[in-house]
Amino acid sequence: MWNHFSKQILVGIFSIDEFNGQITTSAALDYERVSFYELVVVATDTRGLSSEATLLINVTDVNDNSPIFEQAIFNLTISEDTAVGSVLFSLETN
Repeated sequence: MWNHFSKQILVGIFSIDEFNGQITTSAALDYERVSFYELVVVATDTRGLSSEATLLINVTDVNDNSPIFEQAIFNLTISEDTAVGSVLFSLETN
């Protein structure tokens, strides 16, 4: 997913300190919504001379979704002579 942001659009997502150039996050990032940012930063001095740099930011995914069982109730029927240590059932989540 490619997203291009001007400084105006960065407001609320990233902040740039105009004095020291530090770029910080201003809001939580969500990999599922935007996984990549391409920021074009322009520095201008008092004489009007400027320089441009491109900053590529890859957002890594964090498992922030709760596991989900395929169903809520499972019924098992086992024999009374089932050996101790037998595997009765294996649960899986999505």
